[in-house]
Amino acid sequence: MGGGVALIVKDQICQGIKFIRGGTNVICTRLKKEYFNIEQDIYLGVVYISPINSSYGQRIEYNPFEVVCQDISNFMDKGRVILMADFNARTGNMSDLVASDGCERVTLLIDIPSDDGISSRRSQDDSGRVCEYEKRLVDMCISSRLKIANGRVIGGTSGRYTCHKYNRSSLVDYVLANDAMISQMRYLHVNDLHKHLTDHCMVSFGIIVKVSIQINIPKANKTKMQGRFKWYEGADQLTLDNLTQDKTTQTLLNSKISNIDDSVTELTNIISTAASKCRTRVKYAKHCTKKVKHKK
Repeated sequence: MGGGVALIVKDQICQGIKFIRGGTNVICTRLKKEYFNIEQDIYLGVVYISPINSSYGQRIEYNPFEVVCQDISNFMDKGRVILMADFNARTGNMSDLVASDGCERVTLLIDIPSDDGISSRRSQDDSGRVCEYEKRLVDMCISSRLKIANGRVIGGTSGRYTCHKYNRSSLVDYVLANDAMISQMRYLHVNDLHKHLTDHCMVSFGIIVKVSIQINIPKANKTKMQGRFKWYEGADQLTLDNLTQDKTTQTLLNSKISNIDDSVTELTNIISTAASKCRTRVKYAKHCTKKVKHKK
């Protein structure tokens, strides 16, 4: 497939998250309104759709966007919906709005006139290139009454590229949400690219909830001050001499440790032992309070 979906939840809030189901293209979860103190449950979907020209995309006989649409249709009347997805679709500046869409209650986030009372979105990926997946994604948004948050919500109003290949950049990673959820998003941010990990940028967004999280912070161990060390004169050469002794060399040659952590520990001990013969410990002086008697 060339990709996949995964969902990671922090231990501190796992009690407020309920896994609903997972499919080929989407993982669905519910954020409980009682736990997060919000008006309605939030249904969060994580989606991945393979590129249309990939071997997997050419083999499937169904429309993956219709499958996602069917998965979320059951939640639209139960609460608010958010989709975080790599759709592998470059929608450019295609409109996801329809006339008389009933969006008057949504607060404008950027001052761009729109026929439906919701701001139009912006996109850096305005190549004019439109293929079948782009049309399917926009059709899914309109039929499901979802809006693309990229290029519309504060912090992401420029519609930054999310994918950077050697020969081009594109916007294919989206956050979709229904009207009520769009208006409650406080920010959307396309993070910087980490080339050594992926060619996609992480897309993050924020919403306000009220939840009490108990964090157990371990008590700091109070350790006794051990003093400091003073090196003997010529300690650098003496340390090297200790490291090149036959006994040290033989220890390294006889080592059969295959674990990297244990190997590092053993090497550290060898260096520490060699250096310990070239220094002495200087203890800190104790501070005493002297009582002074005043004569009358």
